[in-house]
Amino acid sequence: MVPRLEHRVGASYSPTPGCSVVDTAERRAGLVPVVKVSSRTALAERWPDLIDIDAGRIATGGATIEEVGWEIFCFILDVASGRKKTWADHWGLHNALALFNPGPIT
Repeated sequence: MVPRLEHRVGASYSPTPGCSVVDTAERRAGLVPVVKVSSRTALAERWPDLIDIDAGRIATGGATIEEVGWEIFCFILDVASGRKKTWADHWGLHNALALFNPGPIT
């Protein structure tokens, strides 16, 4: 059963051990952080410094859908709270904002 999320500014919420929310005001280089989730473990192993979450463990039996879901949820809370950085933020990988796609229309 997934607990109901009730969060107030300045409050702390912990659905599982090691996962909590603390509101902070931290300036980021990009508009929003990008969490990279790999669907294949081989990809996550090939680029351990670019992939944030290895969801390929579901297919290999290393984790359940619920476990990986909670890992993603907790990671997003940690990034939003400013306690962790995504690999893209760590390496300063940010794309320019493009309001219109400059590519050809297909």
